Amino acid sequence: MKFHLIRFVEIVGDKNQFKRADFERLSTMFIQDEKVDFQNVKLKKLDLNGLNLSNFNFKGAELKNINFSGCNLEACVFEKANLIDCDFSEANLKNSNFLNVTGIRSDFTNAQMIYAHLRWMEFENCIFDKTNFSHSLLTSTDFTNNIMSDNLFECTEMSGLTFP
Repeated sequence: MKFHLIRFVEIVGDKNQFKRADFERLSTMFIQDEKVDFQNVKLKKLDLNGLNLSNFNFKGAELKNINFSGCNLEACVFEKANLIDCDFSEANLKNSNFLNVTGIRSDFTNAQMIYAHLRWMEFENCIFDKTNFSHSLLTSTDFTNNIMSDNLFECTEMSGLTFP
């Protein structure tokens, strides 16, 4: 059996004032399995396109108008986060955790949400086009007021979902 040590890394300073360059530096500083703590931050109007932000913890974060397109967000935590006007198109969200998340006007086109956990989600006016939910756990989520097209749900465990 293989074990991984997961360390949580605390960032000193006002994370609410972070810019792209700060995230670029962070993405090169940490080794695999280190969790980078961004709990309860309020970030807005950031272009993080294409960055490796795997293992970031955005629990309780308010993320407005953030461009995560093409980002590696593998194993990220978005528990109780607010995702408003965010772009997750082409993002790798494999093994990420979305629990009690609110998503408003966010784009998940071609996002890879393989092995992700999505529970008690509230989505409104979001786009899920060609999103890959394979092997994920989707429960108690209403997709009614969203655009849903050509998504992949292979081997996905689903319960309590509503679709348009």
